Amino acid sequence: MRKPVYLLVFLICCVLTVPGRSSAQIGEEKQARVAQMQMLQKPAVPAYHLTSQAGIFVGYDSNVSLSPDGKGSAFHEFLYALKFDTPLSGGCRLFVNYDLDYLNYSDTAHFSNLMNHLRLDLNKKLNKLFSSGVGYDFSYFYYPTNADDDYMFHKGFVYLRNNLSDRTYHQLTLEYGYKRHTSRKALSNSLLVLQDKELTETRQSVAYTIGTKVSSKLVVSFKAKFSENDSNARYLDFYDYKSYEGGPSVQYALSEKIDLIASFIFLRKNYNSRTVSTDSSKKENDNVYYVNTGCRYKINANNSATLFYTYRDNDTNEPLEKYNENVVTVGWEYRF
Repeated sequence: MRKPVYLLVFLICCVLTVPGRSSAQIGEEKQARVAQMQMLQKPAVPAYHLTSQAGIFVGYDSNVSLSPDGKGSAFHEFLYALKFDTPLSGGCRLFVNYDLDYLNYSDTAHFSNLMNHLRLDLNKKLNKLFSSGVGYDFSYFYYPTNADDDYMFHKGFVYLRNNLSDRTYHQLTLEYGYKRHTSRKALSNSLLVLQDKELTETRQSVAYTIGTKVSSKLVVSFKAKFSENDSNARYLDFYDYKSYEGGPSVQYALSEKIDLIASFIFLRKNYNSRTVSTDSSKKENDNVYYVNTGCRYKINANNSATLFYTYRDNDTNEPLEKYNENVVTVGWEYRF
């Protein structure tokens, strides 16, 4: 059942038919949303550099559980982010990012959660055209009212970046990750029978990114990624799949005070053995479309107001997992 490992990762599995599946996806999607809401990464300075920011957000999610009959809920969110980088000997530079995020749903407390996220990245400039890096990424999701959804995800990565010009780069990244559900047991030979072991998953991925600074105001990039997920669940290898995803993202400085962002992702997920509920001869296949847009208004050097809209749709051959979701978020960020 296990495949050869490429090397080191970041994504998290998305599974929705047994209890806790939707919460796991919410955790993964929330982490992506946190990255989207943060201020644009500033170029590294030659010496030690430390920044931090805090944000308060409110919004409405039309389908919190990501299910066909999902319930909507208002939410509020608190985010704290710390970024640190410093030069090391031998032309290396260390980047450290830490995120603390609390998301609380007013009408569906079952999905409220707290995320701790730490990322370490050791980068070395090889010459004018190439740089390489290796790192470690750790996430811990805690659900105060539903311990079954708690999990830890350890990930490692290595990458090679090539500057094609002063404005354009491309990068190849190899990733490997290990996800441990701290309170959930793995499936045995049926959906109703559990093993004595905790549910664990591994994921290996390869990603390619290309980006260019079209002008002083416009940055465009495209990312493609292939992943393979494997778990210790026995029943139909329930969480084992291969996925393909890709899409563009755009950042545009409308003015000195207003930044606009937009991104689109298509994700194709082919389950190895899991079959659909209406026809046991067909394997489940998911097609997820994800659109995110937003703007950030810089009030002054420290304060910004934000507005984001996210749409997600899962066009799948499994009726129990078809859904669409709309999320609107407004917020305030303070940069220390």
